[in-house]
Amino acid sequence: MPRLIEDNWPTYEDSLGDPGSGTAVDAQLLDEILDALVDSFYSQTQTDGIPGIINEVVEGRGGEASLDARFDAIEDDIAAIQASSADTTVAAGWTISGPSGSMVAPFFRVPFSCTVLAIYGYRKGDSALNTIQVVRRRGGSEVDLISADMTMSISDAYIDATSAAGGSNTLQNISLQEGDILRLEVANGGGADPDAYAVSVVLSSS
Repeated sequence: MPRLIEDNWPTYEDSLGDPGSGTAVDAQLLDEILDALVDSFYSQTQTDGIPGIINEVVEGRGGEASLDARFDAIEDDIAAIQASSADTTVAAGWTISGPSGSMVAPFFRVPFSCTVLAIYGYRKGDSALNTIQVVRRRGGSEVDLISADMTMSISDAYIDATSAAGGSNTLQNISLQEGDILRLEVANGGGADPDAYAVSVVLSSS
């Protein structure tokens, strides 16, 4: 097992008492001693004792200039993970098979405070010009989330609520709180009922 202090230590001779005997303690000898210490304690090849601990510290730096820099990098990584995990985007909604005329779909409880990013509607089959509206209930009050009822004018395709009716619709009352209740209302605009409806509300916690 290498022990670099002993291996690199400079050789010297003891004085015999004569003025000219022994190794002179001069700048060169002191430099050699310093070099031996530096080579030992800062080498990345030590395996035991204090040098071995130094090796672990060097490895723990992970390529950074110091342990402090490594800790700063780790904290930055953790902060980035926390920031990304704090932003949650989900889609919730309703699928109604075999709808019949005007109807109200079951309620949906908002699980966390969030913002409505988009509302999409899908009509499967037939030619009914039914309209849909998503209503938010908070306490005893109710408000619409779409500025005007959304006409399901296209079959077998998702329609963005803001592009329906020639793009004149907008989303409103989009700030939701945990515990808010959403419900889907379908109004019969004439024609045969479709095979199914699907409505999706995209929510973001950011």
